[in-house]
Amino acid sequence: MADQILSGLQTYYQRISPGARISQVVSINAGWESDVYTFTLETGPQAAALRQELVLRIYQGNAGYNKAEAEFNGMRWLHQAGYPVPDVFLMERDASPFGRPFMVMEKVEGRVLWSFMFSEPPHKRQELISLFCRLLAQLHTLDWRPFIPLEKQAETQQPFFFIDRELDRWRYYANQNSKTGFQQVMQWIEQRRSQMGCTQPAIVHMDLHPGNVLIQPDGSPQVIDWTQVEVSDSRFDLAWTLLLLDTHQGAQWRPVFQAEYERQLSMPVEQLELFDVVASARRLFSVYLSLVSGPEKIGMRPGAENKMKEQFPAIRRVYALLQERTRLVIPAIEQMLS
Repeated sequence: MADQILSGLQTYYQRISPGARISQVVSINAGWESDVYTFTLETGPQAAALRQELVLRIYQGNAGYNKAEAEFNGMRWLHQAGYPVPDVFLMERDASPFGRPFMVMEKVEGRVLWSFMFSEPPHKRQELISLFCRLLAQLHTLDWRPFIPLEKQAETQQPFFFIDRELDRWRYYANQNSKTGFQQVMQWIEQRRSQMGCTQPAIVHMDLHPGNVLIQPDGSPQVIDWTQVEVSDSRFDLAWTLLLLDTHQGAQWRPVFQAEYERQLSMPVEQLELFDVVASARRLFSVYLSLVSGPEKIGMRPGAENKMKEQFPAIRRVYALLQERTRLVIPAIEQMLS
């Protein structure tokens, strides 16, 4: 496969930069939404060639076309705003030699934060927790307006715009799977909509966990994997982060990270338990739909369902959290997990 990627990159770069040379293509990740490779690009005369170590991200799933544009534009703006993300160089959707959209970005040398964060001594671990929560709080307090066209900014600031948009995204799938029990979760959330108004839009990552933070040799962080970046209610983002920490690292870490995030913001987060339900339902619903209808339906790569099955212990904890918050029983999830 690496040989095919090398050939495709060589063909593409010859078209946009004649004489460019591609080498050292290495697969580093086949995730839920994309395939990721590192490669070396050389341009200019052999004797004085400019050499760059780069990352290629090839998008999978039916939503890959739109995700490529959203991630490229989002990362470019965040980089310009001084937020710690890799620099992006090009994005191709219609003339891709891989038959899928792709993006090329800066290669960042660093360790994945999740790989060592919780094994550090207590004082060092707390420093890393503070760093992580600072990244989340910093993102949520950036100026969100450059992300939204001027003519849509007033609409975006309506208090129930984001919760209504989230419900609309999932309502179609819930109605198409009416016997699963997900509709009652939608109804539970809709009944509490009046408590979920947003007073301050924010830029959100929607998958910001320690596995998407790289710590460089000098200790500075870089945040990666921005396929879901948008403007929304920051509580959707925070609830998703806490859900992943809870279900993959242990429930004892939820209050630790929430407290540090609130300290960074200098204010408490209101009604977060309602957003916990949205996050839990989103996780359960996406896993269920991937297993029943195929992961491409919700913008993931073919084969992502196998990775999901490996995470069933964590999915059971997600379901338990949903039941703690709502007291609801979802027959489809009961059957799936059994």
